[in-house]
Amino acid sequence: MKNFFSELIDYNQVSNQALFVAFQENQVPQKSMQLLNHMIITHHVWNHRIIGEPSSIEIWGDFPLEELINMNQQNFIDTETILSKFPEEEVIHYQNSKGVPYEATVKDILFHVMNHFTYHRAQIATNFRENGLEPVVTDYIYYKVR
Repeated sequence: MKNFFSELIDYNQVSNQALFVAFQENQVPQKSMQLLNHMIITHHVWNHRIIGEPSSIEIWGDFPLEELINMNQQNFIDTETILSKFPEEEVIHYQNSKGVPYEATVKDILFHVMNHFTYHRAQIATNFRENGLEPVVTDYIYYKVR
């Protein structure tokens, strides 16, 4: 399972890098920037929940692109560390952003994070198209055949 998650993390890293280039080269809609912030920040928050460290970053925060690029790189490193140190079936006890307690396995949390990225990248693609921009191709199969 670790190899599967390593591959998904790499796919997300490659996809995010492609988005960063598009954001740097285009005047992107505000909605897309909000979604990109949310994606990167949420990954940070989930990593911290697994590690057991608090995160004071608001999940709908507003960071400039360069900070998001740096945060994304740190997220990638942190998630790789999680994969090497935490058993996939370990149960993590955490509170959601409203303070409600939950628990989930590392495996389920990491799958949720990867799925969360895909969901919001699709929203960004739609927002790009609605605003006359060509969406970035971030389909998993495209990643696999490149």
